[in-house]
Amino acid sequence: VEGAFLRMLVRVTGARKVVEIGTFTGYATLMMAEGLPADGELVTCDISEEYASIARRYFDRSPHGKKIRLVLAPAAGTLRGIPDGSVDFVFIDADKESYLVYYEESLRILRSGGLIAADNVLWYARVLSPEDEDSRAIVSFNRKVMSDDRVEKVMLSVRDGVYLIRKR
Repeated sequence: VEGAFLRMLVRVTGARKVVEIGTFTGYATLMMAEGLPADGELVTCDISEEYASIARRYFDRSPHGKKIRLVLAPAAGTLRGIPDGSVDFVFIDADKESYLVYYEESLRILRSGGLIAADNVLWYARVLSPEDEDSRAIVSFNRKVMSDDRVEKVMLSVRDGVYLIRKR
């Protein structure tokens, strides 16, 4: 998802606490941190020391880096340590086979009215004919979200697809 789009979502939701699942090089992280108020907080989770090292270098150079806490650990465990209803915005962009776990944990930690943005939900159109585990996982995730009455949702065809999911 384009970084400016994420920054805008953080701003329009009035988010003060953001959780990102999947840091990669930290570009999206920094864009979301830029959208936070000065006292905002962003927790980002990744399991790759290589990518975390790259991201930390960018965070250290940015005036928004002080808002970011990078956790080098499996995201599911990190999410379980976050109190219920304490988060305003969650961005999911990590291992596709865990999207359903991330979704359920995100709903738990998200405040009512909070927003989840889940990336890659069109998965290069492979969701139309899923032949690999990642594609099947995304199809399962999309079906779950579509049928979930706990949320309002819309799927956008921006880049590789993003699901915007608002907790009721």
